[in-house]
Amino acid sequence: MLSKLSLGAVLLFVMLGNLALADEEAIAWNDLSADQQTVLGQFSGTWNALPVLRQNRLAMGANRWLKMDQKQRKQAQLRLARWKNMTSDQHQKIRREFIRYQKMTPKQKKNVRRNFQHFQSLSPKQRIELRNRWENMTPKQRSRALQRTKKQTTQLRPKHAK
Repeated sequence: MLSKLSLGAVLLFVMLGNLALADEEAIAWNDLSADQQTVLGQFSGTWNALPVLRQNRLAMGANRWLKMDQKQRKQAQLRLARWKNMTSDQHQKIRREFIRYQKMTPKQKKNVRRNFQHFQSLSPKQRIELRNRWENMTPKQRSRALQRTKKQTTQLRPKHAK
């Protein structure tokens, strides 16, 4: 039996999704696969009353959940637990940043992912030190640091890649 935490992980995928589902049709509960029904069991009694967009997002979230291996599911559960412990202000900030990310060019997204991977490769102590340095900078210092990073990224590209 799936835990409430795993259902919550599915809901988190749904919430963060930015899918254009406005023209989708309602999904009857009986049209869901048995596995989807298991994941979404909490909604069985109210499924038909859910908005079409929510039904579609939940069904897609359930599909994503079902395709995950155990390690991925555990990571999703941990992310959901962190999300549940955040304040509504923190939720709003994350939503704004997600929207900002969605509006980025593919090149900008690639740079964000590369910087994130670099940050993830740092030791916990190095991460804390980097965060503290950033938080202690003035807005002007942050701006200069971002410009240096952008310049370094540009210099790393091969000349023919312009």
